[in-house]
Amino acid sequence: MREAAANLEFETAARLRDEVKKLRDVEIGVGVEGVMGPADDL
Repeated sequence: MREAAANLEFETAARLRDEVKKLRDVEIGVGVEGVMGPADDL
């Protein structure tokens, strides 16, 4: 992400930043409902 930003590839850097955030959110359980659906469906 930083390398892309350093090379003025801001769209790529933003996409990578968003992907990292999404992966972190899933890893810590934030947004799990968006991935797995509501808990009521279990």
